[in-house]
Amino acid sequence: MESYNDYIKKYGSFTHILTIFLNNKLSETEKSTVISSIYSMLNRKPVQKNILGSDFRLTWSVANENNLLHYYSNGYLSDFAIKIHTELVLNEIEEKIGSNKFSYLITKLLTTPISVL
Repeated sequence: MESYNDYIKKYGSFTHILTIFLNNKLSETEKSTVISSIYSMLNRKPVQKNILGSDFRLTWSVANENNLLHYYSNGYLSDFAIKIHTELVLNEIEEKIGSNKFSYLITKLLTTPISVL
């Protein structure tokens, strides 16, 4: 996976990274189908979800067209909202392609505050 500095140079500021892990028991054909399905349903699609009575819009974008298992977001939402929103979206994808084909991890940058005078 690319370093955060490489991500920032290529894609600008981002708040979270979504990494998809495929089930090792899938055949290569199944893996390819899962990857393309997730990509077509998730990549650069602004999806709005209602979380606790509020509407949130979030877009995940693939980080590298040669590696469709890593996405980034510029979603300036709380970590909780990003987690719940992403769970809802990926659950919908899982309903369409079948369960137990992938898992995921959402990570975020750890930053050091800098005073602006």
